[in-house]
Amino acid sequence: MSLVHHAGRHVVPLFVGLALLFGGLLILTVPPFGGSDELYHWFRIQQITDGTLLAERRGDNDWGGPVDAAAVAFDLALFGKIAIDKAPLSAAEVARLAAELDRQPAATVDLGFASTASFPPLAYAPSSAGLWLARALGGDPLAQFLAARAGNLLAYGMTMGAVIGLLPAGRLALTALALSPVALHQAASLSADPLNLTIPLLLAAALWSTRRAAGPISIGRRTGIAVLCMALAGLKPLSPIFALLLILLPGDHMGGARNKALYGGLLAAVTVALSIAWQAAHPFQPGLFWGISTDRPTAVLAALAAAPAHALGMAWSSLASLSVILPMDGYFRIGGHAAPYVFPPGLSLPPMTVADAETAMAGGRALVLLIPALSVWSALVILAALDGREAPDRRGAGVLGTVALLFSALLFAAFWLAYTPIASPMILGLQGRYFLLPAALALMAVSIASRPRAGWTVTLRGALFGALLAANAAVILWSAAYYHTLWDWTALL
Repeated sequence: MSLVHHAGRHVVPLFVGLALLFGGLLILTVPPFGGSDELYHWFRIQQITDGTLLAERRGDNDWGGPVDAAAVAFDLALFGKIAIDKAPLSAAEVARLAAELDRQPAATVDLGFASTASFPPLAYAPSSAGLWLARALGGDPLAQFLAARAGNLLAYGMTMGAVIGLLPAGRLALTALALSPVALHQAASLSADPLNLTIPLLLAAALWSTRRAAGPISIGRRTGIAVLCMALAGLKPLSPIFALLLILLPGDHMGGARNKALYGGLLAAVTVALSIAWQAAHPFQPGLFWGISTDRPTAVLAALAAAPAHALGMAWSSLASLSVILPMDGYFRIGGHAAPYVFPPGLSLPPMTVADAETAMAGGRALVLLIPALSVWSALVILAALDGREAPDRRGAGVLGTVALLFSALLFAAFWLAYTPIASPMILGLQGRYFLLPAALALMAVSIASRPRAGWTVTLRGALFGALLAANAAVILWSAAYYHTLWDWTALL
């Protein structure tokens, strides 16, 4: 009972400590450019660190600009080893390469990397700050790379810690999810996901705590909510949908329903307008960039309207396949490339086609991970239900759950229209990490709708929390042991 009490009372420092511990391990163990799309994030982070916040147009559907030549050479040399040669890396050789590149005269290379250059700079602020500090201290490209990862991890630890601290309920479930292998892997990489994940959650937590507060909402709190909401426009294109969370604002604390509608409506409109303005100035079609699709979204829509039966069949096959793949991919996957540099070994997730999904399921390979993954997700839901609040707020829970479902549906639609060829039998490109945010909102919804339990259920809550933390640690340590066979990271210590 004491352990359960202390876990609930001191969960924020517990989270921050474990996030830095296991996230720090992932910073070292996942080889440079072995994380999700780090090849392209690296260029954008370098560009922002140089003071270029707005990428340059290089042609139709192409963005980029000048990037430090040593950083480009470092990127391409390691990425070639990992993605093309698929060979183990020597930390000593990587360190020698970085030192050699650091001695070269300063120069830039003009190149395109539209997949990240078209994104607003906000989500890259933590990694750019880390890289800038390493540069200021005379660090070579390897030191800059590790410092950029560390900047992301620190930002994730602080912002997610603030989210957990603001929650009146559901802290244990959200802590367990935030410490999951995929969440920490993204936080400890060059990905833009740390802020893409935490800023919407911070807005949700701030609105939830405001909903419980007594008396009028202060100017300071209103300003904070406004800043968080408008920050959504500086994240991924679908992020402004979380402005709908403003519905959670209590009308009686805003001076009435009319004032709430004016404040929330104006704030949401400004957020959406800022996002549309950025997307209009930096239009980008991922399917064309990756060579996956030559179809414009308008052509895809016309084809779906002309053959609704095919569209329904495609939607069903996608849901059937991805409902099996995404739970595993959203918990286990560490690394951003094909074998051998993707973890778990022997299983590349997610599949890109129905045939790949069938191959992954052949011989029960995927089922080895499916049962543990479903067990983890089930335990998270049960833990959230046992970690409720004194006065359930089912209306607020409905808002959170609805926004989570809407965002998930928009993810499917976005990849269908912008990334999937018309002739494809299923939607392409979706990954489990994209659904961490709606999963977190769903857990919050379960907690806000539940009452706290007493007696043996308190012990069960503590046992589930401990088991989830142990499972997270086991997977991360397993991945560290696996990557050590490919990347002798201990030589860096």
